[in-house]
Amino acid sequence: RLEDGSEIIVEMQQQNRRAQRERLLYYGAAKIYHQLKSGDHYSSLKSVVVLCIADYIEEHPGAPDDTLLFKYQMVDERFRDLFIDKFTICQFEIPRIERIGWNMDSEEAKWCGFFKNLPKFAGTAAASDEGFSEMVDAAEIIGLGNDMKEYYTSIISDEDMEDYLYAADETGYKRGVKEGEEIGMARGMSEGMAKGRAEGKAEVAKALLRLDVPVETIVTATGLTPDQITALR
Repeated sequence: RLEDGSEIIVEMQQQNRRAQRERLLYYGAAKIYHQLKSGDHYSSLKSVVVLCIADYIEEHPGAPDDTLLFKYQMVDERFRDLFIDKFTICQFEIPRIERIGWNMDSEEAKWCGFFKNLPKFAGTAAASDEGFSEMVDAAEIIGLGNDMKEYYTSIISDEDMEDYLYAADETGYKRGVKEGEEIGMARGMSEGMAKGRAEGKAEVAKALLRLDVPVETIVTATGLTPDQITALR
């Protein structure tokens, strides 16, 4: 909650999942809805921003390839007229920052450096700038211990797993269709979809390995063999 009463919801995702955008919309809408009590005037509504920091790249049709931050608001579909500025959903996709160098000549570059490689960033002059020094200090003393890993593993439900696998399969399907269209043959499309889906499952398996999920559980969830999963370490 900011000083003016505005609220920011931060959602962090290692892997794309089914209905992720609906999830962000639901979080933000709930924050708006619960602001008012009986008798309150609608004009007292404060702004809500949902910021999703994602460790994957999502499709944003029409956006330039070098876009780093995607900002969605309620606008007229023809004239782009803003309906109201009380609700915003932002998506920041970490893999897109790989193109940013280490010159640190802008706030954008500093944030990208922070997310891209914190240990390296901590050794730059930018790490002592106002706003960054406290985060660097906090990162040095806060780690993800075994107790936290066990906690995160325990809260991954079968439904959550299904959503992640669905998104991986959907991503693989789209990737396969694109490759197949480029090849221009039915066989190429089939092979492309199979390859894309396999890559999607591998990405899910890697994310679960980082959380120390047992290999046998990952086998059940993804359909990969133990040897295939072990090779992903």
